[in-house]
Amino acid sequence: MAMVGTALITAIPVATMLRLHAIIRDRRVITTGLLISQVMGLAMAGSKARAGAGAGRDYRRVAQMN
Repeated sequence: MAMVGTALITAIPVATMLRLHAIIRDRRVITTGLLISQVMGLAMAGSKARAGAGAGRDYRRVAQMN
C-alpha cells in the first residue's frame, strides 16, 4: 500500500501545482508548513483533501490506513 502513496505523490497534476503557486503569490501569509500540508493532503486524499490544517490531518489518517 505504501507504493500507492508514492504513485499518487508523483502523479500530482501540473495544473494543481500552478494553482498552489498562484495561491501563494496571492496570499503571502501562507507559511511553508501550511503549503506542505496542502500538498500532502492533495497527494494522499485527492479531491477529498481540505485546505490547510484539514489536509494535514487527512494525510496522517490515510498514512495510518496504509
